[in-house]
Amino acid sequence: SWVVAITGDGRGGIFAGTLRDGAFHLDPTGHWQAMLGLPSPWALCISRSEHEVCVGTQDGAACYDSGPPKGELAWRAPTRIDGLPDPRVHAFLAEKGSLLVGTQNGLAIHNEP
Repeated sequence: SWVVAITGDGRGGIFAGTLRDGAFHLDPTGHWQAMLGLPSPWALCISRSEHEVCVGTQDGAACYDSGPPKGELAWRAPTRIDGLPDPRVHAFLAEKGSLLVGTQNGLAIHNEP
């Protein structure tokens, strides 16, 4: 599927969001892991902060902890971001312990754990 969003993981790999098939992590060796549990497989944006990786979709946004446990092939279920002005999330900006979330109907602030 189309890759519509990409960001580094800080360790030589990348996170990517696709238009129809969700998001994944690709490590420096070329091994990829699906990031399961998104509100929709239609990813629109992806962003990494110090503590989490967030994916915006056509039906909301969700954030994962920094990485999957050793030996697991897929990320654990993310935490959904609630209270957004619109479920269609197009942009993120990590800023001083908060995540600004840009939607089709305005901006929201999500405080990181």
